[in-house]
This record gives sequence, C-alpha cells and structure tokens, in this order.
Amino acid sequence: MCRKAYSAPRILLALCLTLVGFAAGLAALVLKEPEVAHHQRVGRETGLPVPRFVSLKSDPANVRQGPGFKHRIKWIFQRESVPLEILAEFDGWRKIRDFDGATGWIHRALIGPARKAWVAPWERAQMFALRSEPRPDASTLATVEPKVLVSVNHCSGTWCNVTKQSFDGYIRQQSLWGVYPNEVIDDRSVF
Repeated sequence: MCRKAYSAPRILLALCLTLVGFAAGLAALVLKEPEVAHHQRVGRETGLPVPRFVSLKSDPANVRQGPGFKHRIKWIFQRESVPLEILAEFDGWRKIRDFDGATGWIHRALIGPARKAWVAPWERAQMFALRSEPRPDASTLATVEPKVLVSVNHCSGTWCNVTKQSFDGYIRQQSLWGVYPNEVIDDRSVF
C-alpha cells in the first residue's frame, strides 16, 4: 500500500487558506447584518420595528440591568415623557437607550407610543428656531434652547411639527433626538 506524503508546509497552507475563506465569509455576513437589521428587524413580542422610539408614560420608572423584576435597578427616571429608543424586546420588557447612550431594561407598562424628542441635547449654547412653516425662511415663532423636551406631531423626513406648551411649529428633524434621520411620522402605532 502506497501513501502520498504531504509536507507540513502544504498542510499549513491549506489550513490557512481554509481559515481565511471562513473568516472572509463570516466578515461579509457580519458587515451585511446591520443594514438588514436596521431596515427589516421587528420585535419578537410586538412585531413592531426595532429599533424604534417611544416615550416614558410614568414616573418614577425603574430601569433594570436585565429583563425582569429580579434584576437590580440601574437608575430611576424621575420625569415622564422622556423619549427612549427601544433596542430589543423580551416578554414584557424592552431594552432601551436614552439620549446619553445609557441602556437598560424597562417594563412595557411604563412606556407609551407618544412621540417626544429632545431638542439637540448634544449642543450647549446654540438656539433653534421654531418656524411657522417647514421652510428655513419661514417666520420664527420662538427660539428653543438645547435639551428642551417637545411633543412630536408629525415629521416629513426633513422637518418635524412639534409642540412645546402653547407653541406649535416646525423644527429641522436633524435637530431632534427622538426621531430618526429621514423618518416620516404620520402614524402613532409605535408601541
């Protein structure tokens, strides 16, 4: 019986090529996943898009380390109507992110579909015009400072109609945290 002898360098080369091919295939899947996930992912509990924005409808509200009452409380929201981004769903729990980027889990009973937004919480001193119409040259109804909480009535993808106390006007969508870039809002079924 005759066996063909394989040299160690040939075996090593074949193994390296196999690993490189596997890594390239895995990298292609990983790099493609966020695009698919952003546009087509839905929550396993609600069937609604994930991620999506909602708002806090109750205060105080405990944010927990994991999905369940047995998990420790990370922090407590002391203000209702705060916009939150839902990142995941598990049973009656929603993994959320706030505008600072902090994440945790909150029970679904504490959130609602009303759309709220922070006016440019990343800014420090710039003021933002609340316009009478969705145009940059429309008259200014009021100026709003950063970190002001507004109610979002609808958005066109570039402008949002918002309400703050007795003011109702338009602000550039890119100036809000609580709506996605280019998101069109005319339906409140986001719970």
